[in-house]
Amino acid sequence: MNNKNDIEYTAITFNEYMKSPLAYLDYNSVIWIHKQGKNKYGYVELYCGFDIETYTIPTSHHAYMYVWQFSIYGKENYIVYGRTWSEFQKFIDTLIEYLHLSEERRLIVGVANLSYEHQFIKQWFEWGYCFAREKRKPIIASLENNTIEFRDVLMITGGSLKQLAKEYTITQKVAGEDLGYDIPRNYKTPLSDKELNYCLKDVAIVSEFMYYLFETYIKPEHYVPMTKTGLLRRKVKKAMGKNYDIKREIYRCFPADFNFYTLLMQWVFRGGYTHGNVRH
Repeated sequence: MNNKNDIEYTAITFNEYMKSPLAYLDYNSVIWIHKQGKNKYGYVELYCGFDIETYTIPTSHHAYMYVWQFSIYGKENYIVYGRTWSEFQKFIDTLIEYLHLSEERRLIVGVANLSYEHQFIKQWFEWGYCFAREKRKPIIASLENNTIEFRDVLMITGGSLKQLAKEYTITQKVAGEDLGYDIPRNYKTPLSDKELNYCLKDVAIVSEFMYYLFETYIKPEHYVPMTKTGLLRRKVKKAMGKNYDIKREIYRCFPADFNFYTLLMQWVFRGGYTHGNVRH
């Protein structure tokens, strides 16, 4: 990955990585979100992304993974890739072991379309906390004991991975190219340099966006965005600050009568149900 406008990443096969995992797991510190009590936890300062490429059988619509990629962007930029789920399981085990991950010391991993990837990885691991916008569409999916959190980055930015890259990252999608998803591939199919480069760029974009989240929200504010709406809500709250004049005007908009308030908020305007007035 060495186009002149790109950040350079070193591609590492799973077998090469397993010779010395500690050589690739360099990190600075833990960024604590909650510092005290039962809810104390923080994130290891690694900027990680995860992605897979799959082939779907046209006649049966069954899909299977033929390559997985895991990127880390930081002091050294590298992407580990493998071809089987058993390799990915072992890779995850090394992250938990060598980074000393626990419920308090977590690793956050960005995924461009978690609802898709999760359908493939859910059977290979034990799961803990999961938050979904609807059935089979998780925004957050944590491994057992919350050691590793997979988070959907497109829920934070909206739009596509290509658009995310334009707005937030140095690495960009490969212009005018795709993998040719109608070409049959499996874990034994050799991948050309061009095909591998396409795979690696997608996951590099995600890890660079995770760096943006750490620098913008996680480190300075001890806050992890979940959705684009949540970010907007936070920005409005921050902009208002202690402007009590604005707050008083907002309070005046609320009906004084509780029953009338309930009628308006629960029955007349159901944003959560219809994204607009109930008559639509």
